[in-house]
Amino acid sequence: MNVLEQLSNFIKNTENGIRNLWLEDETMRVYVRKGYHVIYPGSKKIAITLDIASVTVEEELRGQGHWSEFLIK
Repeated sequence: MNVLEQLSNFIKNTENGIRNLWLEDETMRVYVRKGYHVIYPGSKKIAITLDIASVTVEEELRGQGHWSEFLIK
């Protein structure tokens, strides 16, 4: 399963309580977490966000657009 498919499963699965996860395939590793952040300073409204905390593209595959493609999809 590629990183995008893993990310989709992570976002959809709200029942297992997992809030952070390393996603990995043959091109990259991505650390994501479900975050809870105040929408506006001084506001009491909290938004659930997807935080991308770390990205590592395999060294021999860097500069080939793998991360850009991930962001676009």
